[in-house]
Amino acid sequence: MKVPENIKNLNPYIPGKPIEELEREFGIKNSIKLASNENPLGPSPKAISRIVAEIPRLNLYPDGSGFFLRKKISEKFGWDIDGIILGNGSVDLIELAVRTFCQKGDEVLIPASSFIMCKLVALSMGIKIVEIPLKDYHYDVEGIIKAVNKNTRVIYIDNPSNPLGTYIPKEKWEKIIEKVSDDILLIADQAYFEYITKEDYPDAFEDLKKGVNVLVLRTFSKIYGLAGLRIGYGFSKKEIIDYMNRVRSPFNTNSLAQAAAQAALDDYEFVEKSKKLNEEELNFLTSELKKRGLFVVPSITNFILVDFKVDSIEIYNKLLKEGIIVRPVKNYNLPTALRISIGKREENLKLLSALDKIL
Repeated sequence: MKVPENIKNLNPYIPGKPIEELEREFGIKNSIKLASNENPLGPSPKAISRIVAEIPRLNLYPDGSGFFLRKKISEKFGWDIDGIILGNGSVDLIELAVRTFCQKGDEVLIPASSFIMCKLVALSMGIKIVEIPLKDYHYDVEGIIKAVNKNTRVIYIDNPSNPLGTYIPKEKWEKIIEKVSDDILLIADQAYFEYITKEDYPDAFEDLKKGVNVLVLRTFSKIYGLAGLRIGYGFSKKEIIDYMNRVRSPFNTNSLAQAAAQAALDDYEFVEKSKKLNEEELNFLTSELKKRGLFVVPSITNFILVDFKVDSIEIYNKLLKEGIIVRPVKNYNLPTALRISIGKREENLKLLSALDKIL
């Protein structure tokens, strides 16, 4: 079968190893997964109740437009329902945006070591990627600005960064906003938005309100604990959302996901509990790893990047044998680092004990 060269040369996205696979492979039990930035408290309880109520209707197709969830989002954030789009996770919306607005000859501008899916989508379409190197585990804002040219069609920035955990502060973010013309779409991926406590963090939703061509992405996979249902959403101008809807597959979000997400938006108690746990354990784990002489990149998310300064695959494999799954990030050009999700205290202690044994 003849396959285009850009597809032949594409390295697929490899998700974190499931617990079931690890325990089957090594014949162990009571493993923990700190690899995919999932909420260690599980799903929103209100979402679970809503899922149970929705089960008898599974013989019916879902609402193709997700009207009631979009209406809920519209009311919560004060944005017109026609400027809201749902996706099978926010990853779906990244792909949809690139497919909608890019063609051969265009360029997609991304920071190095940013969330890899935008890069993979563009490469699969034969779109040129312009990748700006990092500066000390942070995005090089000046480098991004200088790289914008007449062929730039999409700028993708996950803020905060996955897998780095760092962020672009408001003062620097505004310089990027100034470069977003009518011919450019800025995709602002805010998957970890609900965890953020920094006062100088720039919410791209505010830029959208000022008329900037920005697609703001958020998800129910992280703090709401609905990663298994694959449901994300985006805000943008009505015109931009209209074009994306012309390309969007029908029924791209399922009925259980739509119902659960509606309920999760009202689960303020669960969100606050998750946020508090994460803040406490992020500080605890960061401090304990530093005590062990390890280099930890400062994070404002529910994960940390630890640079071991040696090939991290060996450490990763040894952790697997201890029943702990973390995330190698060699595919992000970070071969000496591991990304570690923040767990509950007992999970974090198990990780520390295993590292003490390994190191």
